[in-house]
Amino acid sequence: MCIQFALLLIQTDARHAVLYAVLGVLLVALLTAAAVAHSLWQFFFWRPAEINPEWLEEFSVARYQGLAKLFDREDFDFLAHQPGFSPELTARLRADRLKIASSYLDRLARDVRQLLSIANRSLATATHDEGDFSAFLLKQEFRFAAGLLSIRFQLFLMRCGLLRYVRFNAVLDILPPLVMQSKLLSAAA
Repeated sequence: MCIQFALLLIQTDARHAVLYAVLGVLLVALLTAAAVAHSLWQFFFWRPAEINPEWLEEFSVARYQGLAKLFDREDFDFLAHQPGFSPELTARLRADRLKIASSYLDRLARDVRQLLSIANRSLATATHDEGDFSAFLLKQEFRFAAGLLSIRFQLFLMRCGLLRYVRFNAVLDILPPLVMQSKLLSAAA
């Protein structure tokens, strides 16, 4: 009788454990979907209050080169070889850099949105769409949004301890041609 009760209790606990695991996974999936939707909403629907063409002349892609080096393995390897090293130091460095990366990405999204707004405004006043700039801009906008979403997900995985390094090339490689095309469109308008 006691053995049967114990087996029943174990089975009940196992069912509850599975239920809790499924609920946990669903909650994480729901929160991730909400974060993705919020991020995409902000990127696609945020518009600068005023478009400043002079801003374009001062804009430099170089301001985001530090982003590519935030999670450079050499920094973490260097820290690991220092006297008094502890895993807590690596965790703190990673946490600090995650905050910096998030700030960089927020600023980068605003700057790309500004670039796209300038280019679209210039394209709207142009007499015709030479070189199919509108298709180029739309393609760049979606590539950037997808890259930004991917990087934010990678940063989430890094916060959870499931990923060690993040590459930012998906968004940084879009900047030079976008800046160049925006400047061309702005000059032509």
